[in-house]
Amino acid sequence: MPRFGVSIPNGWLLELSNVEGAAQKWATTRANVVAAEAAGFESAWIVDHFHTFPLKTAEATFECFTTLSALAEATRTIRLGQMVTCNSYRSPSYLAKVTACLDVISGGRLDVGVGAGWYAEEYEAYGYEFPDIRTRLRMLKEACEILKRLWTEERVTYSGQYYRLKDTICEPKPLQKPHPPLLIGGSGEKVLLRYVARYADAWNANLPFDEYARKVAILRQHCKDIGRNPDEIALTVVLPMVIVDHHKEINGVLSERVPKTIPVEMLRRRYEEHGAIFGTAAEVAERLRPWIDFGVQTIICGFADPISRKQMHRFMREVRPLL
Repeated sequence: MPRFGVSIPNGWLLELSNVEGAAQKWATTRANVVAAEAAGFESAWIVDHFHTFPLKTAEATFECFTTLSALAEATRTIRLGQMVTCNSYRSPSYLAKVTACLDVISGGRLDVGVGAGWYAEEYEAYGYEFPDIRTRLRMLKEACEILKRLWTEERVTYSGQYYRLKDTICEPKPLQKPHPPLLIGGSGEKVLLRYVARYADAWNANLPFDEYARKVAILRQHCKDIGRNPDEIALTVVLPMVIVDHHKEINGVLSERVPKTIPVEMLRRRYEEHGAIFGTAAEVAERLRPWIDFGVQTIICGFADPISRKQMHRFMREVRPLL
């Protein structure tokens, strides 16, 4: 049986648009993770973005690591992770420091998710250079090397093409040994998956099942090429889902997640294109079965009702017993 996690609503996908005021939006974000822990979910994951998507609006979007620090104090058992951190937004030495501290603050409950970055408009808005994908991937490779060294070594000197460190100290060290699990997100076959094979403890790609399975076969070949056991890399996926008694209720659940200016049907189509699971408890369980049989270790549920939070309880009460 896989572990089940939840996506944290932080405003990036406009999912807090129907909540008034920044303080109440934050209370909603916090309440979702506290409720997920109480319901029995094993992990909670937040995106690392600075303004909303797909529409750039003036809605609140809570920053990843400040949010996780607060959530670490608000919870006791649930694991906390990023899905995923954009490598370009922080130097890897700074990221190593922040995540090491956060692992201590959380009592050793942190997962560190990283990716090469993709959201060009956000890069431009916040004054980051947006190099070509080849460069961003090479930067990610160096970052993975730096993270692991700073988490585990007393002092680090590093001379790469993009990053340089001189006698760098990262204290406190993470509580988890040898370090927090390092998850890499993305699905590029020739380069990204090769980095997953070499550096990652976990992998995430949000793809329809058949495409996901094809990518895993490529990842396993990369592992074979370097002599690594592919079973050492945990497979994860994020699946938006809506649980209803009747299909006519699906749009009503989705409407809680989007502002009135966005047609619910547009959101529904977007979700379905990315493998979302909509239906009765029995139908949702049936759609999850291929992922479970395939060996995915963590299924991260993207629920559509951050205000009422009924869906996470329905999942635990009605879907999980069927799996």
